[in-house]
Amino acid sequence: MDKSAEIKKLLRQIIGTAPGLPVRGTVVGIDGQTCTVKLNSGLEVTGVRLKATVSDDDNFVLITPATGSDVLMLSDSGTLDGLTVVQVDEPQKIEINYGGLTFLLDNDKK
Repeated sequence: MDKSAEIKKLLRQIIGTAPGLPVRGTVVGIDGQTCTVKLNSGLEVTGVRLKATVSDDDNFVLITPATGSDVLMLSDSGTLDGLTVVQVDEPQKIEINYGGLTFLLDNDKK
């Protein structure tokens, strides 16, 4: 088996799917615009983005998943460092900021 095929096989074992396909995991922690996700293999990945870019921009849509909820992620780089959440089963908070207007749905504050 060549080195490239061997790496792909190991990645499939670690993340539970082939590179380029959605990765399923469970949120174990939230840190602002990123989260920590536990993959089916048991590996915990930190720094998973909750929006396309982590920034202080005033215009954004941010969906924060509840801790313990399942998410689907995609990687923009093909590595675990490039993961972004693209689907949330149970949102904790949905925040939309645009042009100074803020729309907030927060499960904690009802």
